[in-house]
Amino acid sequence: MKFKDWYNRALVEELAERFESAYREFPVSSFVESASRGLEGLEMMDRVRQIAAAMTEHIPGPTAVAMSGLIACMGPPLDERGDDAASVTSGYALWPFGAYIGQSGLDDWAASWNAMDELTQRLTSEFAVRPFLAEDLPRSLELLRQRLTHPSHHVRRWVSEGTRTRLPWAKAVPQLRNAIEERLDLLEALKSDPSLYVRRSVANHLQDILKDDLERGLAVVERWFEDPDPNVAWVVKHACRGLLKAGHPKILELYGWNRPIESLDFGVEPRRVVLGSSAKLFTTLRCPGTDSVEVRLDYALEGPTPSGGRFRKVFRWTDVVIGGSQTVSLEKVHPMIERTTRKLPAGDYQFTLLANGSPSGVGAVALVRT
Repeated sequence: MKFKDWYNRALVEELAERFESAYREFPVSSFVESASRGLEGLEMMDRVRQIAAAMTEHIPGPTAVAMSGLIACMGPPLDERGDDAASVTSGYALWPFGAYIGQSGLDDWAASWNAMDELTQRLTSEFAVRPFLAEDLPRSLELLRQRLTHPSHHVRRWVSEGTRTRLPWAKAVPQLRNAIEERLDLLEALKSDPSLYVRRSVANHLQDILKDDLERGLAVVERWFEDPDPNVAWVVKHACRGLLKAGHPKILELYGWNRPIESLDFGVEPRRVVLGSSAKLFTTLRCPGTDSVEVRLDYALEGPTPSGGRFRKVFRWTDVVIGGSQTVSLEKVHPMIERTTRKLPAGDYQFTLLANGSPSGVGAVALVRT
């Protein structure tokens, strides 16, 4: 079942029942008609926005009353496992709530922020907060700063996730790009959070900063790299995963993956691969000197796209330490399967071995579709 299909007339009718119990004389029939009109022909976010617009049209004011009723309709909060999948599958019905808060709550910040505190403990308020950030960034950042020590890790994660510049599916807030220092202050307070759920968001946020302002982001990485806390070490490495795959010399040097390594051979078999089966990569590496060498091994796959272009994607292989003058033989199986976001047309594909960021061998296969 596609995500968008969750937002159907049955869900609208369920929400109408919730609203009827929370608001006096709620116009159920009118809401259902307005929220579900032509819903099947819309994509997911348009469905969410249409339901939210119907909420704006039918939920009675003032905003304080509206938000109080909205909280009553949310149901129990999630536990503290920090399971993204559980949050989506159990709280998807509340996605229009966040859109509604962002559309209708700017005239009463106290009531709306209270509603976002509650919503983010059941799904997320990372999208709901974007209009508030755009309306008054300093005020919003201060309110988020006040939540840095909130007992719920869902709320603490919201502080980081809601202020990302490259938050997927979210409305862009251009002012955030000029508030790197203010955002870093928030991340500093969360980088060693005991919850992996929070730290993962911090790492993704730092990755955004590295993409927006590499120089400033690298300065943070180098400073945090010296922190002895293993939680911070995890955040730094996760934030740098893209740069590591790209072979950024400064990041490779930071982790000690900057010494040369010799590839005695690199190959791929079979030379003809049927879609849905796998290609096997193999290599033998040798340490050229007498000292041990730490090696980060990745590989790049290049091939045709359905539109006639070319794609290149880097995959992780392994990390290995090779003793002085020793050789190590390694194998890796790569499934040649399609994903929702990546189709594989028939044609010639090339694998490139990347040892400590440097191309160290090439192998080709022909992909056929049966």
